This record gives sequence, C-alpha cells and structure tokens, in this order.
Amino acid sequence: APAQNVILLIGDGMGDSEITLARNYALGASGRLDLDTLPVTGAYTTYSVQESDPALPDYVTDSAASGTAWATGTKTSNGRISTLAGSATVAPLTTIMEYAQRAGLRTGLVTTAELTDATPAVMAAHVNDRLCQGPADMAPCPAYAAEHGGPGSIAEQMVAHRITVLLGGETGTGKELVARAIHYHSARKERRFVPVNCGALPPDLVESELFGHRSEEHTSELQSHSFFS
Repeated sequence: APAQNVILLIGDGMGDSEITLARNYALGASGRLDLDTLPVTGAYTTYSVQESDPALPDYVTDSAASGTAWATGTKTSNGRISTLAGSATVAPLTTIMEYAQRAGLRTGLVTTAELTDATPAVMAAHVNDRLCQGPADMAPCPAYAAEHGGPGSIAEQMVAHRITVLLGGETGTGKELVARAIHYHSARKERRFVPVNCGALPPDLVESELFGHRSEEHTSELQSHSFFS
C-alpha cells in the first residue's frame, strides 16, 4: 500500500565525526548510541558549490546550502536558501514541500529553531542570502524584496505558502499548546490528542509507538494500538 504519511527528520550537525564525538564523550569508545541501533541509516556528501563559479565545489558547506540540497535535489552556494547559485535574478529551486502542495497534500514544518532559520527555511522560501529573514532584513536580497516585485523575505514567503501546520521555537516556547489548539479546532477534535516525547522512546519501539502495531508483532506487555488511527 502507498505511504499515507511521510515524516522527514533532520538532525543538524549529524555528520560522522560529530556522532563519533558524542558517542565517545557520552559512552566511551566501545559505547553504542540509540542512533547506532537503527536498522537502516544513510549518509550523503555535503559539499556546496562556489557562488562565483557553480561548476567548482566548495568543500565546506553551511546549513543553507546543505538544506537546499536535500530539499530541492540541487546543490547551491553557501548562504543561499533554495535558489540557484550564481544567479543575480530571482531563481527559485522547487522544494519537496512545494511538490507535495502541488499534489494537493497537506504539509507541515516543525522545528526547534526559529522558522526563519536556514534549515527550516529551505522547505518553503527562496532568497539569495539566509540573512534575509524579515522585511527589514532585505538589503542583501534586493531582487527578492516584495517592494521590488520579488517573493519577499523568508518570513513573508513562509506565510504565503499556507503550510498546513507551521510550528517553531526551542523547548518551552509552546509548540505543544499550539498543536493542541490545532487539534481541537480540526475535523478530528473528537478523537484523541496524544503528545509524544520521542526522545524518551526506546529506539526499537519508535516505529510501533508512532504508527501502531499488531499484537503478535511484539511481546505480550504491549497492546495493539495506533496513534494515527
């Protein structure tokens, strides 16, 4: 059966060297992180390209260029948010969220950073400089400024995209309260709202806790359930 939900989890600073450092610091060289127990993991190269000559690689990338790569499938130069490297005009690169919206799917973006930070911004904004977060910050992005006929700042584009669920901010800023408000004003308000602390879940039970399981698939201590039924 085709997937009903696609959830992409992005951990910033999750290269092999950073993971190894965390493992050694927390558990010692012979320790194992929960991340190490996942049945399947993947990695990809994270170089960007040079703004002055996009045919040449830039071996040290930033989160804007790296995020653009996984959000659009196209590598760009450091600092750019889902736009084509080397372009002096408005040159957006279509993102996977925009493809989903065009297909009529509901979309969401939840982050522990500010919504206008580079990593979340690459999903729903297009500017030539990550610093162009609000209307007052557009000096580095004149072609993208709304007053010049452009799509506007990162914040303005986020609003214009009309993403179904858009939540941002570090722990304690009220994301769960907003999520509850969305639930109780939705067509599913008569059904359960189940907040889940994913960091507290054992790694071998994350999938069953989030998406449900059949009773015969797990030990007798677990009851068959699905949060998304």
